[in-house]
Amino acid sequence: MKQKLLMILLVGSIAHAAHAQNLRLLTYNIRHAENEAGQINVKALADFILKQDPDVVALQEVDSVCGRSNKLDIAAELARPGGRLVYAVCSILSGEGAGQIEDFISRRSSWTVQETGIAGGRPVGGGRLLTPGHDGTDGFFVARLGSPC
Repeated sequence: MKQKLLMILLVGSIAHAAHAQNLRLLTYNIRHAENEAGQINVKALADFILKQDPDVVALQEVDSVCGRSNKLDIAAELARPGGRLVYAVCSILSGEGAGQIEDFISRRSSWTVQETGIAGGRPVGGGRLLTPGHDGTDGFFVARLGSPC
């Protein structure tokens, strides 16, 4: 079910991309943006992504080893002006879901919370919370944020 929901999220994000006949999707395990020397190197990561010229970027391991809020900021640094960031976590804990969005917006007030386009779940903290008891899924929190132009 997790894979199905993530594919739905990805398809929902793609639906909001420019109306192009060919959509370039880059899925990339950034391994928490750490290079071989053990340093966080966002610029090198951004340069690589820009060189690929994707329409949509799906990042994995954005927060591995390090705290989630710091890694969410790395994804924000990689977003183009006017771009979107979809935050999805397989958890029903507020601190890992809605709390992360609140913390993010408090640090980056020019970003806006946007509708996720997901019909299921319940609105919670700027996103949607899906739970086993309510939705028959694993626990998920999903939010979509828009970067300033």
